[in-house]
Amino acid sequence: TDRFKVRPLIEASIHSAIQMALREIGRGDLALPHAETALSIRRRILGENHPDTIASLHYYATVVQQLGRNEEAEPLQKNALERYRRVIGEDDPRTLEAMNDYAYLLEAMGRSEEAARHFKQALEGYRRVRGEDHMDTILALSNYTYLLGQLGRTAEALPLYVEVIERAERVLGSDHPTTIHALNNYAGLLRSQGRAAEV
Repeated sequence: TDRFKVRPLIEASIHSAIQMALREIGRGDLALPHAETALSIRRRILGENHPDTIASLHYYATVVQQLGRNEEAEPLQKNALERYRRVIGEDDPRTLEAMNDYAYLLEAMGRSEEAARHFKQALEGYRRVRGEDHMDTILALSNYTYLLGQLGRTAEALPLYVEVIERAERVLGSDHPTTIHALNNYAGLLRSQGRAAEV
């Protein structure tokens, strides 16, 4: 019987790879049917709570999000994150990625306080799992710090920006987009505080 499961699962993997490639080049419209097919096959054969099915749900939700259908994507992303937490645990890199994606979605929907909480959880997880100087940790720190600035929590954001810039320059280089964004955001925050002389 396993033989009859293998072929559709290979098909699901191919659809998943195609949707990922299309998503990378910004073609969510073309990616969506592939994401849907992969999810449908994996649900049927592996069940709702298999890590590969949860991954397909996460990818499908991300494509829906990329298409700007945030209200539709929100319960899907939340469901994927909750299932990941339950099935593979809080500190698995797939759970942390889903947490980060859910935070981006909440931010896009104007739910910034919730987004900040999820960015902070993702950051804490990446620190434990990846270490302080990993690209994922630096990006998570940058996301969280930016949102604190947007929320007017400047006293918290400013020292974290110094940390982001220091780590990003050391690990990624001074001309890396993450470093440049952090420097620009830090300068903007200082200007908004009337501290432009420090920029």
